[in-house]
Amino acid sequence: MNIYIQTDMHGIPETGTDYTAWQGFQALGFRPVFFQAEEELVNCRPDDLIVGRVSTINRKMNSYGIQIPEYDYPEELEEYLGRRVWDVRPYRGDWKCYFDADLLEQAVNRYKNAPAGYAMDIGVTEDGRTLLVEINDGYALGCYGADPVEYAKLLSARWCELAGIQDECDVYHERDEWRKRKGSE
Repeated sequence: MNIYIQTDMHGIPETGTDYTAWQGFQALGFRPVFFQAEEELVNCRPDDLIVGRVSTINRKMNSYGIQIPEYDYPEELEEYLGRRVWDVRPYRGDWKCYFDADLLEQAVNRYKNAPAGYAMDIGVTEDGRTLLVEINDGYALGCYGADPVEYAKLLSARWCELAGIQDECDVYHERDEWRKRKGSE
């Protein structure tokens, strides 16, 4: 597996997220290849992971025939939404409010059909309830302060799941163990 990371016109990772992925993959023993324009991915294969703009990644996955499912509001997590969802609003609120970690853990454990890598966005209402905002697929997820190695593993796990290939970053078979634990609950 090759790792391709999008750069700006100066040849450095285009965003902080791309830089974090570069750090993580290097720490895992990979030597990422930088690219600036999508046309430079002509020799890229489905078992090569791409880090960059979502539009670039989506077009490349589509060219491989890989279907990208939508995960915003999984049916099995509707009880955590606490509302009917039909319109999207910008995030806002008091950064000092804390979420209910137990409820978040319950939601993660309940999400039996979860992809190998995803983000669960939650929010705290004015009356203190912790609610699910949305689920985002991990194939092109931002790092949001994640540890570089863990972030690289998340990107790789989801990319490989979508491509149907062995995840070379899962050296300790963490995903298999996670699925076993999740299935026994």
